[in-house]
Amino acid sequence: SVTVQGIPLFFPYQRMFGIPPHPFQGLRIETGKWFENLIVYPSVNLLLIILLVNWWTEIRQLLFH
Repeated sequence: SVTVQGIPLFFPYQRMFGIPPHPFQGLRIETGKWFENLIVYPSVNLLLIILLVNWWTEIRQLLFH
């Protein structure tokens, strides 16, 4: 929903919705460009690693017990 195109939130309704909304559409991310590859992907991966490390005992109990 943060991409330039947005997502079809109420499918099959054809209107696309995105974040941020209409007046601030210029702040949306264009997929496949440098910002996504150098900022978004590493940030999401780092956040995932931090969450896994901090919650590993709970995750392990849910998955393996």
